[in-house]
Amino acid sequence: MTKKIKFITGLSNWGKTTCIQKLLDAGGSFQSTYKSNYKTFSVGSKKAMTLQFSNCDLGLERYINELGMLLEQYESKDDVDFVLVALCCSSVDDISKVLSFVEGREIFEVELVFLEKHWDGVATLCVDDMCKRLEDMNYRFSKMVLESSGVCGSGVI
Repeated sequence: MTKKIKFITGLSNWGKTTCIQKLLDAGGSFQSTYKSNYKTFSVGSKKAMTLQFSNCDLGLERYINELGMLLEQYESKDDVDFVLVALCCSSVDDISKVLSFVEGREIFEVELVFLEKHWDGVATLCVDDMCKRLEDMNYRFSKMVLESSGVCGSGVI
């Protein structure tokens, strides 16, 4: 059975966590883990599990370790529709390592949900260029582009 993982993708301080909070209807600070037990959140009529931090927050090695624990728990749950995780895209090499890790598990359908603009509109990502580089490395993913974290909400995903 294929499992879905959605990466909310943007640069550091781009609004990724804010977007996840809005999608999970969990305003302010939310706790997604307790001793590596991941909570399930409702997103509309679906259920999701999430990491609270991105690779920029934790560092790549710890992020991949935490992601691995989350995915192991997700694999054992039939009632969870998808995993929702923040992914900082400041390094294509880091994204490549994360996607390689996920693809190595072979059962995941990956969606990159790009926040195209910084939350205050001061900068814009070159989403097509980034996707092209990842596709040239033979990564399989679908993409969704959101204007910014300001448009995130439970009806978006």
